[in-house]
Amino acid sequence: MPRTGGQPLLLVSARDITSRIRSEQELRAANEFLETTAQWARELAAKAESASAAKTEFLAHVSHELRTPINAILGLLELTLQSPLSEPQRERLEMVRESAESLLGLVDDLLDVAKAESGRLSCSPAPVRLRQVLNGIMRLMVHRGAAKGVLVRWRVAEDAPETVMADGARLRQVIANLVGNAMTYTRQGAIDVEVDRIGPSPSSRLRFVVRDTGCGIPPERWPEIFEPFVRLQGESGGGTGLGLTISASLVELMGGRLYVSSMPGAGSQFGFTIPLQEVPPELAPPDPPAAREAGAPVCRRGRILVAEDNLLNQQVIRGLLEKQGFSVTLVSDGPSAVEQALSGAHDLVLMDVQMPGLDGWQAARAIREQEPPGRRIPILAMTARAMEEDAAACYAAGMDGYLAKPVRMQEVLAALAEHLPGDAGRPGERQSWENHHVRETGQLEHLVKHMDVEGALDRLGGDRELLAELAGLFCEEGPRLLSEAGQALARGDAAALQNAAHQLKGLLAQFCAAEAREAAWQLELEARRADLVAAEPRLEVLRQKFDAVLPELGRLAGKG
Repeated sequence: MPRTGGQPLLLVSARDITSRIRSEQELRAANEFLETTAQWARELAAKAESASAAKTEFLAHVSHELRTPINAILGLLELTLQSPLSEPQRERLEMVRESAESLLGLVDDLLDVAKAESGRLSCSPAPVRLRQVLNGIMRLMVHRGAAKGVLVRWRVAEDAPETVMADGARLRQVIANLVGNAMTYTRQGAIDVEVDRIGPSPSSRLRFVVRDTGCGIPPERWPEIFEPFVRLQGESGGGTGLGLTISASLVELMGGRLYVSSMPGAGSQFGFTIPLQEVPPELAPPDPPAAREAGAPVCRRGRILVAEDNLLNQQVIRGLLEKQGFSVTLVSDGPSAVEQALSGAHDLVLMDVQMPGLDGWQAARAIREQEPPGRRIPILAMTARAMEEDAAACYAAGMDGYLAKPVRMQEVLAALAEHLPGDAGRPGERQSWENHHVRETGQLEHLVKHMDVEGALDRLGGDRELLAELAGLFCEEGPRLLSEAGQALARGDAAALQNAAHQLKGLLAQFCAAEAREAAWQLELEARRADLVAAEPRLEVLRQKFDAVLPELGRLAGKG
């Protein structure tokens, strides 16, 4: 370094960088550790995802294997129940059918839980008729409630739109789970379902609330009831403990959250809201064939080809279809299904998707490739698998519909009515029947004096057909229950007397038969106090009121 007027100097500077080197080494080591850990985590995530997918696929296969025998059991039971039976035989078979339906529900619940855990649970919004969705599921619940003596009612607010964007199947599933759960823990009283529109447009939402008068839930247990396999014990517990778990997952998928409010002994309230997306009337879906009024003339001359490799299932589906007036041809493998479908001798194919030779998807593709121009035979898939991708595969293969086993006869008939043009009946005949039905119902309302028909209709969402069905149920169950009450009183069995009176009270309440219901209630109170002396005149009063109501219900049911 030069210096003015002097000798050059050398400047030496030294700095200890040991700590920096050490920090860099530690940073490199940390980075290497993080990279190794991240890679390890990615591998674990891949393994977990693979295991979850394998578990879901395994459950899908198990579902198939379980659904196949359940399908045969339910089908054979339906055929047997349509034949002449003694009352004890019919009662036992109904219990068997109920058990089989419960088993099927468990299979579906387990599959949905697996889908939720693996992130494969999905919703597919489409235009649906809100009131139609609600009426469809609540009709079934009313029957269940009537059998238990529990009143079931529902209401949709007037300002709620007719058609909305929603996954109708998932919405039905949530409502069925919530009402079914309420039914499990409600021994007497009522279950109410309300649907309201809340909030201003365009951020309006639909609110669904299910209230019951059951045993209630302690507040400290509210969080845990949404966990899998958690059940309330005590008054009337039961179920698998999966319904609320699945419902909460489905509500989240729909953009909402499931909540609960309850106190022990004061009933429970479950509710959720979902975004409201209204659909213009011109985009509303058409009324499904299944919604046609019962009793309308139906022309069933369809020739059905059933491709099914299980011999027992063959006999079941053939028996059910032939009882409905269809001509049925059976084949057991894919190549035979293709050959018969292309012969032109059939109007529709019911195709199992798992068959030897060619599976249902391959057979459907072969039919579509070979069928002549201008002729397209409808193909409906039947499968015991229950994954959404299976439905998509069916449509991708050229099929026209999808039925999950065990198939219900009403679902089959609805699908056949949709795809068989001649099955819908002649418009003139249907209109004539509708006019007669409306005229007859109006006359019946003037012939009843011991019940409030309009009040009963309000409780059923205005569904006259359902009112007639329930009236028919009462005409069968009411006399039996009254006879049981008399027999229980004669042998001094207060518990059996109380049970019969309680069920009669629930049935009569459904029809707003106030005087007869009050008589049943008074009899139930005496039986509850085990005062059989006081119960005897109460039973006589009930018989008198019952005898007045029964003919009117017979007229409502079309029996008189």
